[in-house]
Amino acid sequence: MKRKNLIVIALVLAFVLSACQTTGKKEQSSTTDSGKVIYTSFYPLEYMTKRIAGDKFTVKNIMPVSSSVHGWEPSAKQIADLTKAEALIINGAGLESWLEKFKDSQENLNIIDTSKNIDLISGKEEAHDHDPHFWISPKEASIQADNVYNALISLDKENENYFKENYESLKNDLNALDQEYTEKLSHSKIKKMIVPHKAFSYIERDYGIQQIPLSGVHGEGGLDMAKMKNIIEEAKTQGITDVLYEEGSSSETAEAIVKETGGKSIPIYSLEGISQEQVDAKEDYISLLRKNLEHFIEATN
Repeated sequence: MKRKNLIVIALVLAFVLSACQTTGKKEQSSTTDSGKVIYTSFYPLEYMTKRIAGDKFTVKNIMPVSSSVHGWEPSAKQIADLTKAEALIINGAGLESWLEKFKDSQENLNIIDTSKNIDLISGKEEAHDHDPHFWISPKEASIQADNVYNALISLDKENENYFKENYESLKNDLNALDQEYTEKLSHSKIKKMIVPHKAFSYIERDYGIQQIPLSGVHGEGGLDMAKMKNIIEEAKTQGITDVLYEEGSSSETAEAIVKETGGKSIPIYSLEGISQEQVDAKEDYISLLRKNLEHFIEATN
């Protein structure tokens, strides 16, 4: 009799354990990705959207993060993938020039333009309506974060509180950086810096450091000898010795100028993408914005 009782107890325990394991598996699967996909057009927006969306959406960058946004175009497969997305979050202000070509075939695509409410700087003298490089400034990036947050609420109202908590964390980071840029660049001895191309207009407006660009808004209009001579003369007159060059690009022009000014070439991050080396080093959009500040300070003191 005792033996039968023991067998019954063992069977009951086995059943209970099995039920617990099954329940655990169901709970685990319910917390996995919902299958809702949002695409972003380049790395800064991928970073912001992932920070705010958390695990409520799968966020994918349509452009390889190591690519340059200027001149890049999606493949036919990537365009087809967009049709399955909840939304495409873009920088706007003409940065995603490829979108014009495919817009007619994407009539139902929900496009979120993060340039909304940004006071855009004219780029007409460079044959562009506006300068789209506002993600380089923490002050303007904070507005982009607002637009991403509002877009996510419109897509998933039920998770508004969840998004709000993540959004406030990101906003705190960007606002802290904005304050740091404002404070530290206000003490710069030199109020000008030589930059690789005219992509720092928002830094100039927001933080008072004038750019001396070696080329146009999108890197067009190369540097000839006459222009280089003028830049070197201006640098010497203004007491500028250092030259900023874009990390990942050639520093040859910067090196040629600093030979004349007696300074050094300093890398700057365009933040359009992020390299695998930077990912491995635990760098991200916020940390690279902070590194840019450090290099701006170095170049202006």
